[in-house]
Amino acid sequence: MSRHTTFRYCLDPTAEQSIVLSRHVGAARFAFNQSLHIVKTALARRRVAPDHPVPWSPFDLINAFNAWKKTEAAGRGDDQIVRSVTMPGIGAVRVRNDTRRSTGRR
Repeated sequence: MSRHTTFRYCLDPTAEQSIVLSRHVGAARFAFNQSLHIVKTALARRRVAPDHPVPWSPFDLINAFNAWKKTEAAGRGDDQIVRSVTMPGIGAVRVRNDTRRSTGRR
């Protein structure tokens, strides 16, 4: 017979750690919402074409999300794209995609 114990922790982050945690939570929420959108879109297409694949497994979903990140819809193009992003507490920030980063590992 095994006994399971539960522990409860309370985080007390510094201001800098709090910023990092909020960024992580925001990125996780964005990834979840985008993955949900990918699955819902695939299900809608499957109603029309029953052979259309739906990314059900975690492996397929990761691959679908990574494929989406390289599309124009994710803000990725062949050229460097400059866009304005509004960040809470900071305001509008200009973001430029760096094509050198996507050329491969060194």
